[in-house]
Amino acid sequence: MLVIDAATLYPRFSRDGALYSLDVIDGATITPLIGEDGRSPDPPDPAYQQILHGVPAADFSSDELLYLPRNVRTHKLYGFSPVEQIALTVNIALRREAATLDYYRAGSTPDAFATLPKEWTVDQIRQFQDYFDALMSGNSARRRMTKFMPADFRLIEARQPPLKDQYDEWLARVICYAFSVPASAFVSQVNRATSETLRLQATQEGLVPLKAWIKSALDHAIQVCLGEPDLEFTWVGDDAVDPLQQAQTLNILVGAGIKTIAEARAELGLAAEAKATPGLGKYNQNHDEVGRFTDAAHAVEPGASGATKPKGVQVAANDDAKTKSGAGALNVRITSANDVSAAVSRKVAYPEGWQACHEKCLAETEGVWPPSDRPGLYRRCVRACLGPAGDDY
Repeated sequence: MLVIDAATLYPRFSRDGALYSLDVIDGATITPLIGEDGRSPDPPDPAYQQILHGVPAADFSSDELLYLPRNVRTHKLYGFSPVEQIALTVNIALRREAATLDYYRAGSTPDAFATLPKEWTVDQIRQFQDYFDALMSGNSARRRMTKFMPADFRLIEARQPPLKDQYDEWLARVICYAFSVPASAFVSQVNRATSETLRLQATQEGLVPLKAWIKSALDHAIQVCLGEPDLEFTWVGDDAVDPLQQAQTLNILVGAGIKTIAEARAELGLAAEAKATPGLGKYNQNHDEVGRFTDAAHAVEPGASGATKPKGVQVAANDDAKTKSGAGALNVRITSANDVSAAVSRKVAYPEGWQACHEKCLAETEGVWPPSDRPGLYRRCVRACLGPAGDDY
């Protein structure tokens, strides 16, 4: 796939027609065929031919072989792989490495030139050269000492070629980009933020299209070869998107009403949330003598002798409420949405307009994310809706 862009799969079926295996075939042995109209033949005509050792070995129709080039071209039968795309760039990089090797192994330019009196003959220069080389070669301590040279001596240092420059970094960036690899390890020192940006950029611009192509190929194998049109391949643990940024984005979209909670869960690969009936919740009718929730064995009947009314939800009949308040209302303290359904089942008298206020606040807090924010938003909504009467509601 990365070298010749000719990924090939051969689906093998059992005798009953079920998929037995997907065999990986060397794409270099497959030759696409074209018909008289210049297009790939339709089944049952052969569309691909496998050539082994220069001899045609087998013919395959388009539904018998999965030939999956990624970068197809209109003027070529074969794909255009990343290796082929950067072949010239790699050739330049190899030649630069070979030149660097020759610089250390067989260079012809010395580090410096030294002049001698022009009256000296060639033999005198050669003799002085041999004397100087014998004096300095292999003697590191003597190289640091002062040397006395003939008159008119002058040292000329040769300019050394750069062994690494910005062009080498450019070659590394091009090659890394072709294979969706961050180039931070091959370029100049960068800080952590820049390195993370390069990694995300390489992932989003290179790895995401590659993963999408693999998904398309596997979806074809699942839906056509396996005969499961309702199934699809999905990547799990996708790191192409920053999880924190994705959570913040979904929170904003759900809060603004652009997406629902179900759509956000589907985007995260989670199952749909079981939606509860509005206005209903868990209800426990059993309370102890101080009003706390308990099991049936330790429950105290409301109104029994020696029992105190539960705190938090005050239970009273409508007639008693009218007698005590005179306005037909009873102060009731609601501590959670579950207490609402409990109070409804006990026929508690609520402030005037509580039902419309309750339904309105439930609707407004339905799509709030995260769920831990819902009780506080619900209470503020009730307070704003009922006014002072909402303090006890």
